[in-house]
Amino acid sequence: MKIFHVIERLFKYGGANVACVDIATREMLFGNDVAIFSTSSSHDDNLVIPSQITTFICKRINSFFRLSYVENLNAEMKKAIDEFHPDIIHVHALWDPLIHAAIKYASMKNIPIVHSPHGMLTPWALSNKKNKKRIAWRLYQHVDLKKVSLFHVTCEDEKQDLLRLGFKQPVEVIPLGMDIPSVDLKNKDDLKLILFMSRIHPKKGLLNLVEAWNRIRNPQWQIIICGPDDDSHQKVVEDRIKTLKLNSFFEFKGSVTGKAKEDLLNKCSLFVLPTFSENFGIVVLEALAHGMPVITTVGSPWHSIEKYGAGWWIEIGVEPLYKALDEFIKMDFQERLKMAYNAQTLAKDKYSWDTIILNMLDVYKKVISKYHE
Repeated sequence: MKIFHVIERLFKYGGANVACVDIATREMLFGNDVAIFSTSSSHDDNLVIPSQITTFICKRINSFFRLSYVENLNAEMKKAIDEFHPDIIHVHALWDPLIHAAIKYASMKNIPIVHSPHGMLTPWALSNKKNKKRIAWRLYQHVDLKKVSLFHVTCEDEKQDLLRLGFKQPVEVIPLGMDIPSVDLKNKDDLKLILFMSRIHPKKGLLNLVEAWNRIRNPQWQIIICGPDDDSHQKVVEDRIKTLKLNSFFEFKGSVTGKAKEDLLNKCSLFVLPTFSENFGIVVLEALAHGMPVITTVGSPWHSIEKYGAGWWIEIGVEPLYKALDEFIKMDFQERLKMAYNAQTLAKDKYSWDTIILNMLDVYKKVISKYHE
């Protein structure tokens, strides 16, 4: 099968970007002919794509709605699709003119489209910068999404979001996957580290974490904050930490990748993502796979954490977060170790890449068959 993926950027720190490359890579390993079309600038710190995957990269400029850029993007998209001759096009995310160009030309060429919104159609996401999105929705985005053959989502909540928006196409729920690393879980408790790893953005709930920790102030524990600053939110968080005199408890490490990221996942004892809204949260799965119990909110789809005894799935807010943190810290070593094993068990049971990719390929085949009936 010839599969053509489209993603706005290949920047290392976006969940949709990582998911796109992960899916494409596994599809290639199953013997498919796979391509990725994206944009890039000289400042991007990009994901590494295996050489067996065909890549089409269009140079990105800051003012991406500039007419010359859009015209060039349309021409490059047409050229790439004509050259690759895909059986199916899998589009990731929304809003960018790149996505519009892919759907427009796939429709013209009579090629079926699978679309993964990656949480961008949740109520919270649509309300963020809503005036710009409302204009884009009316101009092109809503019409584009009506041309999609099938939606791929990673959880049932995201499926319900699509249905509430009135879309009639089939929606398939297929989670993302994770390779399970070998981790010495017995040594994870030594350093007493709590990890937050995501964009530093108001949506992620970091201020709630600061307020909750203000009530705990346990001198044995430290909180590591990793991720790129988004909307200049890091200064807001740092100012609140300073006001509450919590500087000694928090360490900001910026964006981490490669060995530095792996080291943190291996040595931290607890992962916290107090998000207001999350489509899937690949970082949660990474934490579980590395044997970290997780505290996250009902704004994410991770209710299975409590079923497996691998953490807490809490209401959004300071009080529930404080109670979960306090409960974890007061556990003895054996209780925390049991939760660590439960975390890895959850990742192994539900998120094997082989099963997930076989399901995705089966969906592609059904879409192609039905499209050409």
